[in-house]
Amino acid sequence: MTDETSQTETAAVERVSKIEHTHIGGQAVIEGVMMRGKYNWAVAVRTSDGNIHVEQHDLGSHPGRRPWTQWPIVRGVVALVDTMSLAMRALSVSAKMAGETEEEQLTEKEVGGVMVVALVIAVGLFMILPNVIARFAAGSPDTSPFMFNLASGVVRVLVLFGYIWAISRMEDIQRVFAYHGAEHKTIHAYEHGIDLEPEGIQKFGTAHVRCGTSFLLMVMIVAFVVYLLIPLRSIVTPWGSTNPDPVFGMGQVIR
Repeated sequence: MTDETSQTETAAVERVSKIEHTHIGGQAVIEGVMMRGKYNWAVAVRTSDGNIHVEQHDLGSHPGRRPWTQWPIVRGVVALVDTMSLAMRALSVSAKMAGETEEEQLTEKEVGGVMVVALVIAVGLFMILPNVIARFAAGSPDTSPFMFNLASGVVRVLVLFGYIWAISRMEDIQRVFAYHGAEHKTIHAYEHGIDLEPEGIQKFGTAHVRCGTSFLLMVMIVAFVVYLLIPLRSIVTPWGSTNPDPVFGMGQVIR
């Protein structure tokens, strides 16, 4: 083996083993995936005839480029709104292209309506329901803050895992999960500097440290601990409410 060949192979190994920090992220959509970078985003959808429809768009005047959007707390809200907006656009594209007939292809208004309904259900399941159950099981957050927050957190985690388990039984959702895993594999390969070919991508696992779903679970756990340590009364008292019912209602809004 020549020195030149050895150096080439060593460089190739280093290229594969070195993980590069990137701005690439994405999500699964209906019969496809969406990927976004720092300045562009693209969505690929498998159509009913087996072809793959691809669209690429400029992110335009990305809100993250404005200085005030980098302020603590504000940047999180801006990022959430920006992510949800882009997700709706990607879902709208996939809903249009994945249907076999025009009747099955959803319009932008229909996709928006589905997102609103999904948001309402999410708020009801993961925010309101756990607190209502906790109030009946552990008492008022005003009189038993620790037990209330403990019960609410446990119920919220159980609801989340129960929800994931339930939807994972659905064939359509299983396919979405498969695309989600494929997205993670692809980002792994990209970060490791490997050509984006099926053979190379298949070497990686479906879990990824920057997965949004994992982040939501982490947020839920952190919130659980914070709520245990900080009584609800200490949060809402500055608003001037002393009646337990308004306190409970304000707690829903704050959380």
